[in-house]
Amino acid sequence: MKRALIAVALFSLMAPSAQAAPKAITVQLGSIYSAPVGTEISLQSAKNTIFISNPVAQSADIQVTAVDLTNTQVWQRTIDSGLSEVAMAATADPLGNIWIAGAAAVAPAAETATPTVGVDNPDQVNIDSPSDLRTDLNQIALWKISNTGELSATYLAPQKTIPMISSLSATNSGISIVGSLDSKPFLLAATTSGVFGKLVFLGSSKTEFNTVVRNSDGTSSIYGSSAETLAGKKLAGIRDGVLIKVSKTGSITSLVRSSALKAARSWISGDSSYLVSGPVITGKVTETAITKFTSE
Repeated sequence: MKRALIAVALFSLMAPSAQAAPKAITVQLGSIYSAPVGTEISLQSAKNTIFISNPVAQSADIQVTAVDLTNTQVWQRTIDSGLSEVAMAATADPLGNIWIAGAAAVAPAAETATPTVGVDNPDQVNIDSPSDLRTDLNQIALWKISNTGELSATYLAPQKTIPMISSLSATNSGISIVGSLDSKPFLLAATTSGVFGKLVFLGSSKTEFNTVVRNSDGTSSIYGSSAETLAGKKLAGIRDGVLIKVSKTGSITSLVRSSALKAARSWISGDSSYLVSGPVITGKVTETAITKFTSE
C-alpha cells in the first residue's frame, strides 16, 4: 500500500465579483438527544442508533437499546445468561444485524455435596449451602442481535485468560475480531454461523490493534500502532502508526508504517477505503492526522 494523500481542508477566499449572490439555504436543527446513562458503545444501524451498556445486577449483563431519529425507543434487549458477560465492541453487518464482541464467564463446575448422614450436631446448627464460586470471563463471546432486537445467536471461544476486545467487523463472508490476550495483540476470524478460526498473534505487547475492517474476500485490514519491528519493517519514531493487511490464513501480506521524527503516532480509526485517522504526539504537542492510503 502507498500513502496517497494527507487530507487537508483548503478554503478559498473569493473576492467580490459581478456574479449573482448565492441563494440562501435554510438550515434546520436535527435531532439532538443524549445517550442513555451508562452507555459504553454506540453505533448506527439503518435509521436507528444503537446504545450498549454493561449494567451489573446479580451478574454483569449487557443491555442493548435502539433509538430512532425522533428519540423514540424502538426496542431494548438485555443479554443475561445468568453468568457474567461484558460487551467491549460492536458493529452492524450488511443485513442490519448487530454483532457484539466481548467476554463471558465460564459456567462453574458442579460442586459435589458432602454427605451429612451420621454427623453429630447436638446444637442443631443450620449449615448453609456453599455459594457458587465466581468464574472469570475467560471466553471470547459473540452475540448476534437481529434488527428487531431478538438475540438470535451466542458463540463462545474459551481462553486461558481474560480477553480484551478492541474492534470487530462483520460482512457476509464472516467476522474479524482484534484485541489482546496476555498483553499480546491478536486477530480472530469466525464464520457467521459461529465457527471460530485459529487465534493469530501478531507482535508483542509493544503493538496495539485499535480497529479492524474485514474485506469481502475474507482478508482483514488492521489499524493500530507499534513500537517494534513488524514484518521486517523497523520502528522509525517513538511509536509508529501501522496499517496491516492480513490474509485469510492469518499471515501478514503487507504493512505500512506511518512515522514522524521523535513522535508517537497511532491509527485509532479506519475504514474499507483506507481512510484513517489518529493522534501524532511530539513532545507536548498533540495533533490529529487524517490520511488516505491507496489499495496497492
